[in-house]
Amino acid sequence: MMMGLAMDQAARDMAGAAEHLGSVGAPGGVGAVGFCMGGSLALWSATLSDKIVATAGFYPPIPWERMSPSWANYAGKAAIIHCSEGDGTSSAPGIQTAKDAITGAGGECKLYDYPGTEARVLQRRPARGLQRGRCSAGLGPHPRLLPGQARLSVDPQVAAAAAACASLAELDTSISSCRACPRLVEWREEVAATKRASYADQTYWGRPVPGFGTADARIGILGLAPAAHGGNRTGRIFTGDRSGDVLFAALHRAGLANQPTSVSADDGLTLTDTRIFAAVRCAPTG
Repeated sequence: MMMGLAMDQAARDMAGAAEHLGSVGAPGGVGAVGFCMGGSLALWSATLSDKIVATAGFYPPIPWERMSPSWANYAGKAAIIHCSEGDGTSSAPGIQTAKDAITGAGGECKLYDYPGTEARVLQRRPARGLQRGRCSAGLGPHPRLLPGQARLSVDPQVAAAAAACASLAELDTSISSCRACPRLVEWREEVAATKRASYADQTYWGRPVPGFGTADARIGILGLAPAAHGGNRTGRIFTGDRSGDVLFAALHRAGLANQPTSVSADDGLTLTDTRIFAAVRCAPTG
């Protein structure tokens, strides 16, 4: 995912979502929070939108060779970066670059170290380790991208189908049946068929994951994409992976969720004034 993601476009998408939230009822500003690559994008998105006033990055890899933030836009904003020992703690060059740039622009940046933690500790990995071979050999667009083709585009039929939906419930149903991207369809269905050993007795969702929460939400939480054995398994965004463990516990403490855990689509979880959705609806390859 890190190798194939168009990070500049992803950061603009997050900033665009913040601009929308700010225009419809977030007068105090919007916060951006992310884990791993999402943490890097959360920090970057604040440089693209005046509506984002605070950011928090959990174990962000911060690959500056693929990012071009305008740090001057951090004036008057606040950032928190959580650092694992496996990533080099707060002494890692990328982390120090971010802190120096944010404070130099007139913002505030606090760093927190977690000794004994592995690199990007919130991600689960199979016991046998990552299986290589599906990721591209280097950074940049996916190798199947045609020369001159836009890095990100919307299929006209997908756009038309979304525009034709009369309600959010109808849009969610339409999302769940989408097969517009053959590469993602092949991957999500392969994962659903082969499964992880620890979930061998479960039936995977294996389809695009729609948003979750109230239709008239005042708070929108934007994620990157469902995890292969998380949302792609359970059918609910941020459900079945460690990032969801943290997120839903925090929402419960804030009075925005009726329970602190989210383990399956039928576990009784409900949200108050909150909706969660992802920029990419299918589990990404790699």
